[in-house]
Amino acid sequence: MQGDTGIGEFLKSINLRAQQHLERLEEETNDYISAEMAAAEASIRRKTDDAYERRRSLILNDSARELSARQREAKSELFKFRKELTDRIIDDAREKISAFSNTKEYQLALCKSADAVVKAVGDDAVLYVRHQDIGALNEFAAKHPSVRICADESNMLGGLRAVNAAGTLAADSTYESKLQQARADFCASGRLIIE
Repeated sequence: MQGDTGIGEFLKSINLRAQQHLERLEEETNDYISAEMAAAEASIRRKTDDAYERRRSLILNDSARELSARQREAKSELFKFRKELTDRIIDDAREKISAFSNTKEYQLALCKSADAVVKAVGDDAVLYVRHQDIGALNEFAAKHPSVRICADESNMLGGLRAVNAAGTLAADSTYESKLQQARADFCASGRLIIE
């Protein structure tokens, strides 16, 4: 019976070693599976994060492009509105100036302007005014016989231009030039002043 005990112990020892080996193999397999699962999860998380970032970047780029397009559109509308407003204001001013240029006050202002120009330029100046304004300067012409007064067909609103003896433009106080300056000033500052 002792032989049976030795074989039994031997078999028990083999079974124990096989059980230990099986447990170690199972533990290594579980560790391997856990490591592979963790690596797979990390890879999926990276891919998901990358896909999310790419999608987020695309959305941000699309949003930025759309915002930029809308800003350009808004600026365009603003410039269009501002131009229309400027045109309307200048047209209103042109109408008022046109009405003013048919008054007695205008004729007095024209004579005053002619006096100021001659003082600055000299008695050898040539004044250019609207054809219908020449008569308003008769009294001025009598005081300044050396100043020539000529009709300016391009002057539609009134005022005058003066050329000095050298033939260069010495003064331009036509209402058209004042309106052009007022338009430029209004576009720059939003204020309209016509003097």
